[in-house]
Formats: sequence, structure tokens, C-alpha cells
Amino acid sequence: MGGRQSQNGNCCSTVNVIAAQAREKGITAVMMGGDDWDSAQLDRTATEGGYFTNHCAPEDPRPVVQEWVKKYQARYGSVPNALATLGYDAANVLFQAVEKAGADDPVKVAQTMEGMRFEAVTGPIAFDSQHNPVKPACIFHVTGGEAQFVTTLYP
Repeated sequence: MGGRQSQNGNCCSTVNVIAAQAREKGITAVMMGGDDWDSAQLDRTATEGGYFTNHCAPEDPRPVVQEWVKKYQARYGSVPNALATLGYDAANVLFQAVEKAGADDPVKVAQTMEGMRFEAVTGPIAFDSQHNPVKPACIFHVTGGEAQFVTTLYP
């Protein structure tokens, strides 16, 4: 995963400083982070042993993930990062909702989405009553200088 593109390099500079200072002070607690830890700029020595969440994992063995990674690599020559995958899923969710709604009216599409469940690359997606997505999170462990996919947690 070291070769994957950063989603937000600014976050890592802050994380790197905090993690290094914590280690210098003798703090050995397991560090936890969010999807910005999926960055080539993350100091994986200072964050060693830590865990972070992300939206997807190209290493996920589910066939839908492996098919997406293969198609993306063939077209762009690299492994898709979480932002590319989220964009792909968002477009497909929208297309399916418009089709099921039978119209492109935003209110009708939003109402239609409330009752739908989408099988996406990032996992199954449903929407709560406030239209927030309810979806799984991938867990990674920083070990041996690499971010290793551990598992996917489903709500």
C-alpha cells in the first residue's frame, strides 16, 4: 500500500508530528486514525502498531472489489485509492436510484434512495432517515512499515 496516492497529505504532516512526539515522550499506546492515514506521507515508524479505518481495501478478496481493481489498473495503470472508489460507487448509486425512480427529480431520487440497498465496491450501502449512508469500514494495521488490510466491519 505504500505506493497508493495520498488523499490528504496535510493531515499526515500533523499526524506525523503528533505520533513522533508521543513516541519521544515514551507513550506506547496504540494509535488510531482515519482514512487520511492511507497516505504515502504517513510516518509508518512513528505510527507502527496503530490502526486506521478507510472506505475500501484493494486487497479485499470480494469479487466485486477485485474486478474493480483490475478494471481500474487496466485503464489508469495504478491501484484505485479510496476517493476513486467512492466516486465510482457514488455514480453507480445515483444511476441506480434515478433508474428506479423513473425520473431525475432530486426529491424523488432521494426518496427512492431511502428504501434501496446498494451492492457497491465499498460494501453494501443503505441510507438512514437523514439520508446518511450506512456502510462498512475497512480496518488497517500499520505493521512492519506497511499498512496491512485486517478486516471489514459491517454496521
